[in-house]
Amino acid sequence: DLIYLMEMGGENSLLSFNSKKDYNNVVQKLSKLEEITNSIIDLLKIGIEKKVVLPKILGDKLYNQFISFKKNKSYKASKINIKLNYDYNKKLEEIIVPQLDKIIFFLKNTYIKHCVTNISLKNLPNGEKMYKNLVSNSLTLKNISIKNIHNYGLKEVNRIQTEMNKIKNHYNFKGSLK
Repeated sequence: DLIYLMEMGGENSLLSFNSKKDYNNVVQKLSKLEEITNSIIDLLKIGIEKKVVLPKILGDKLYNQFISFKKNKSYKASKINIKLNYDYNKKLEEIIVPQLDKIIFFLKNTYIKHCVTNISLKNLPNGEKMYKNLVSNSLTLKNISIKNIHNYGLKEVNRIQTEMNKIKNHYNFKGSLK
């Protein structure tokens, strides 16, 4: 996850920073970020060529996630309790922002234009085969058909909607549940 890599030096990091070495390790790991970003963009381009792309709704969410990450500067650390011989946050910004700009530009100007409007795997090349493989490798139940899974999903949606309507009526909620 690209954002996780970019975030590892900031406030939301799961890493602990107890020494100069901890900060230097993050900077060293992030030095590979350009290579990782380029690799991701190359793979997305291959996906475009093969017409295996995200649904537009997810492409838009991904784009907005990167925009928000950049705007909020989530990669920055507000508390640096160790004396460093460099500006840690400036270093992170020098490494991360160009890569954010690169991925944001690519998503906006290239990738999202190729995203599909339907969210079904079935509409992608070999999509039905991919879905069957995904189902067979994800379930412990081996004798269940995709049609049965679909019907169970429809039944569950109906059950949940019925339950939500009961709660809505109980509290005299007049708004929409959508």
